[in-house]
Amino acid sequence: MPKNIMRHPLNNRVQNGVKECYKQSCRLRGIVEGVRGEAWLCEPGVDPKTGDRSGPYTALSFASLVESFFSALEDDPSNPNLQCTLHRGLECRIIHHRVPPSVAKYLIHLHNRFHSGSSTSFCELVNLIPDVESALQAYKLHAGIKWTQKDYETKCSEYIRTHPEFGETFSSWVLFESARGCYNAFEKKWQMLSGSTGVIQQLGESVDFLNPRICNSSVLQCILHAVNSVTAALYDGVSQDDMKVLLLEVPLLEDNADANWVIDSTSKKTKINNVLTPMSGSVVTTGDAKKKKASGSAKARGKAKAKAKAQAGNNNTPAVPQLPDEDHVHESTVACSVGVRQKLWLDDMLACVNHVCTSVATMGVEAVHITSLKAQLIRTALLFAIKGSIVLETAKATRTHRKWSTCRPALKEHAMMLLIQARFFMLPNL
Repeated sequence: MPKNIMRHPLNNRVQNGVKECYKQSCRLRGIVEGVRGEAWLCEPGVDPKTGDRSGPYTALSFASLVESFFSALEDDPSNPNLQCTLHRGLECRIIHHRVPPSVAKYLIHLHNRFHSGSSTSFCELVNLIPDVESALQAYKLHAGIKWTQKDYETKCSEYIRTHPEFGETFSSWVLFESARGCYNAFEKKWQMLSGSTGVIQQLGESVDFLNPRICNSSVLQCILHAVNSVTAALYDGVSQDDMKVLLLEVPLLEDNADANWVIDSTSKKTKINNVLTPMSGSVVTTGDAKKKKASGSAKARGKAKAKAKAQAGNNNTPAVPQLPDEDHVHESTVACSVGVRQKLWLDDMLACVNHVCTSVATMGVEAVHITSLKAQLIRTALLFAIKGSIVLETAKATRTHRKWSTCRPALKEHAMMLLIQARFFMLPNL
């Protein structure tokens, strides 16, 4: 079906989760006029050869809703609510096709600012940093402002706050500094901001921006704190791929009903520090596991052995593949470019996850499934670090783990269970 309305190139919002919600709304109600403000569209350009207007209208607002509508129409073309909207059309305010880019950006952010559901997201704030930095640099050169001046921050903050294009978006200097710090970390240090596999693209596909508890300032400050803390503590001890997965799994994406998982306050920054706990003295590194006291009568122990033997002899129960032993588990230091540093929980967790992924690769599991498994294991481990406990299902039992020394081996067994349940490799008697 030809589409006469397309997203404006400057209105490049990445909010797939929001559009899925809009699709459901369109199926139930169509597009209801006057609920989400006014649709602002740029008229098509003029063909210099024919003098006629060619091409679709480009949406400065309503772009996500229109894309969701057409997507829902393709999935369910006979839906009466969609057909009603299609025949009625959309009442719009038409803007000249030669509107300056600065004005178009201002209109886009102005409309989004009043969007109570999906307002300007923290991803968009990070993407805006190059434009703000360029304008701010020109202002400082013109006004002769230097960073050594006492009122440097005050003047720069006032300029951004009163700027016609950015003033409504960056309401405070703290918000701008947090977004700039995230941009510098993502783009300049790690080179993983933009592109189809960049952090912004993947966050846009995962985050529920309609969640009212997500606060841009809190999210950016917590992500920046995580980035700075991890990079300062680990130096080059973590690869770019691992850092990318960690950033995408910073506690804000999953389980929105869990108060421990959504970043809705800067106080959550202290929880992120749990991943930087030193491993010196841990049972994992020392290997001094406490022996469990024997309990129960000899008769009870005999019954338990008989039960275990019966289960082992049951041909209907698949044998879970055993992972090879892990090297360097008991080491309490990590080598890096500056020499040797103390081993942290994050080092141990990544070593555990990477060991699982490397081992299952030799069992015939495809790379795409290993990538998904790795992200899931890191997400599970981070949830354990943030909450202090985690429930894991293994072939033996489903237990709640409150200590990393017991959670670590259970995480490996849990990974094998996930692969068995997903049938990523075939097992005997399965």
